[in-house]
Amino acid sequence: MDEYVALLHKTVLGRDYDQLADLLWIPAMKSASRPTSTAILGLLATPLRAVNMPTGVPLAEMLNSHIRLLVALSSQPPAAAEACKCAVSALQELLKNLTSESRREVSLLKRLCDNLFHLSIMAGSLDREEAARHLSRAFTTAITDRAPLSQSKKWASIHIANLLFRLYFRLGTIRLCHNIVRAIDTTTKVEFPPLSQFPKAEVVTYCYFGGRLAMNQSDFKKAEELFQNAVKTCSHQFAKQKRELMVYFVLVKMIHGHLPHPDLLTRHGLDTQFHHLALAVRTGDLRLFDQVLLANQSFYMKKEIFLVIQLQLRNLILRSFYKKLYLIGLNRGMQQENRLNLRLVEFVLATLGIPDMTIDEVECIAANLIFHVQELVHF
Repeated sequence: MDEYVALLHKTVLGRDYDQLADLLWIPAMKSASRPTSTAILGLLATPLRAVNMPTGVPLAEMLNSHIRLLVALSSQPPAAAEACKCAVSALQELLKNLTSESRREVSLLKRLCDNLFHLSIMAGSLDREEAARHLSRAFTTAITDRAPLSQSKKWASIHIANLLFRLYFRLGTIRLCHNIVRAIDTTTKVEFPPLSQFPKAEVVTYCYFGGRLAMNQSDFKKAEELFQNAVKTCSHQFAKQKRELMVYFVLVKMIHGHLPHPDLLTRHGLDTQFHHLALAVRTGDLRLFDQVLLANQSFYMKKEIFLVIQLQLRNLILRSFYKKLYLIGLNRGMQQENRLNLRLVEFVLATLGIPDMTIDEVECIAANLIFHVQELVHF
C-alpha cells in the first residue's frame, strides 16, 4: 500500500492526470488491459489498511477517499456499499476542486464516474439511485463548464451521459434520460463540440441509447438515423456490440418498409429472430407472424422490442394482407377496382383462425392502416 500511495503522490504532484486516472482503476471494472490494473489486483489480494496522503498534496481528500474505497474492496467479502460511498466522496472532492486551466482533468473525471457506476452496480438498487444523483451533478458540472472548448470539461459530458443512460435503463426511470438529451441538444454548437469529435466508443453508446429513447417515443425516423450512425461508427472488430445495434437498426428499417437481406441477418447471427419475421411482413402472412412472435418472445422481451414489433410490424403485415386480398378479389371479379371487399377480408380472417373479428373491426383496421402506415412507408 505504501508503494501505491507513493505512486499516487508522485503522479498528482506532477499533474499527470491521465496516469492518475489509470492508477484509480478499480477491479469492479471488467477491463484489465492497462499495466496498472495488474498491480492493483495484486494489491487487493490481501486486506489493506487505510493510509492518508500527506497534508498539502493536491486532491488529497479525493485520493484518501479512493484509498478507503480500495480498503473496502479488499475485505472478504468486498464491502461494495461502503466502497460505493467512498466513490461518491471521491467524486465530490474532485468536483469541488476542478480548475478551469485546462481539460487535463477530463480523464480523471471520467474515471471517478466510471468507478461510481460500476460500484453502484455491485452494491444494489438503492446505491444505484444515489449514484445516479451524483453522476447527474457531475454531468451538470461538465455540460455547463464555461471554459473555451480547448480547455472545457464538456469533453466528459457524453461519457457521463452514457453512464446515466445505463443506470436509468436499469432503474426503469427512462424518462430521466430525456433531460440528458435535452441538455446536450439545447447547448449551441458554438458551446458544445460536434458529436463526431468525441471518442468513437462514446458516440456509438450515445447513439444507441438515443435510438432506444426515440423508439420509446415512436419517433422511428430519428431512431433510424441514430442507429445508422452507431452502426457506421462501430468497428467490425466489436462483433457483439455490432449485433446489439443491428437488432434495433434492422427493426426500425423494417418499420419503414426496408426488409433485411438474408445475408445481412446471417452475418450478424439474427436469422432466427428476423428472417421469418421479414418474410411475414413481405407476404402479409399473419399466421407466420404470430408463430415468429411466439417462438422468439423471450428474445424480443429481453431486447424490449416485443410491443414495437406487435404494434408496428403487425400494421405492415395487415397492410400487405389487405393488399393481397384486394388483388385476389379484383382478379376473380369479386370486387370493384379501387375498392376492398371487407366481407371477403372478414371471411379470410375467420378461415385463418382470427377469432371474433366482426365487420366493424375489419373496417376499423382498414381505417387505422390508412392513417398510420402511409406515415411510415410507401411500398
